[in-house]
Amino acid sequence: MTKFFIDVSQEIYKKLEQPIVEIIVLEFIKYKESSERYEHPAPTIKSQQKKESPYIEFGRDRYDIAHKSEDVQHIHLRDGTKSWEDEQGPLVQWNCTSDTHLIYSYFKHNGAYYYYLVEIYDDKAHLSYEKAKLELFKEAKRYKETKLNELRNPKTA
Repeated sequence: MTKFFIDVSQEIYKKLEQPIVEIIVLEFIKYKESSERYEHPAPTIKSQQKKESPYIEFGRDRYDIAHKSEDVQHIHLRDGTKSWEDEQGPLVQWNCTSDTHLIYSYFKHNGAYYYYLVEIYDDKAHLSYEKAKLELFKEAKRYKETKLNELRNPKTA
């Protein structure tokens, strides 16, 4: 089983009540736990185009190619605005889109993945993400540097 840790930004806590944040974190954990070992941080596009999501509340999981070095992704959350099923059953993960996105970053250290839930957008998600992404990348980079420093120097953290 892949080992992973999750932290949440203060921006998400400012936007949502704590019980809602806790639900999102628990669902994110279920999504990651139900993913195949080799699917961390996310299933490949090919995989998402062939099979349904390992966890029904999470749809398309997309990497930001423009800022590959910051390892930032956005995942579509089921929000009821679009159907994620058809007459044959659940759609493949890649076809499960919405206007609600969870922005997250990750890095791997000593065999474990560290996920950071950076932001959530529940309206005009693509537009909001495009407007704020440079700040989001800075925040992801800051988190990674701080967390790596804590992991490498536990006595100074």
